[in-house]
Amino acid sequence: MARGYWIVRVSVHDQDRYPEYLAAAQVAFKKYGAKFVVRGGAYESMEGTSRERNVVVEFDRATAVACYRSPEYQAARCLRQKYADSDFVVVEGVEAIFPTSAGSMAARKGGLSLLREKFNEKSTTYTANHKNLDSYVDHNPPTRNAIVNAVGILRRVISALLEAMDESRRRQAEREIARYVALRGGGRMTDEFEREITRHLFRLNP
Repeated sequence: MARGYWIVRVSVHDQDRYPEYLAAAQVAFKKYGAKFVVRGGAYESMEGTSRERNVVVEFDRATAVACYRSPEYQAARCLRQKYADSDFVVVEGVEAIFPTSAGSMAARKGGLSLLREKFNEKSTTYTANHKNLDSYVDHNPPTRNAIVNAVGILRRVISALLEAMDESRRRQAEREIARYVALRGGGRMTDEFEREITRHLFRLNP
């Protein structure tokens, strides 16, 4: 599930009474499982206008809106508006293929299964149609940027597969990759070797 974030920029004009808002908002934060990612830390303004206090709060996407609209937060909001000026948005986060929070290995494995399925699907399609594809490429050579992007995507797939492994399996995979490149590629990493390595990593990471 995608995450939702409050991104709030605040200029406090009553420092003595602003803590009243913070205390009142705790009721809503606890009820809706708010997680503070940024809470008034040091910052550097690079472009545009800025405010003295920046806050980022993480929720589930639907919960982020529900918390803001809740009676508990609206009561606290009245205090915030009395003691500070704010810019306030609720934004949807990116849903990662491989979550990095604690206890997320099952989700990471699920993402790996999806990635494997897509890779196998593309490989099967390529195998079935490689003659037509090769003919197309011969007559429509890809641009340098397209080649660079394709290589970058393949390398990110390899990195993601390694990341999904436990430490001992990852070290084994890294040793096997190094040995494979040295024996089969004369120490050079070619596109074909990268594809073969990706297939091999799928087999190592069932």
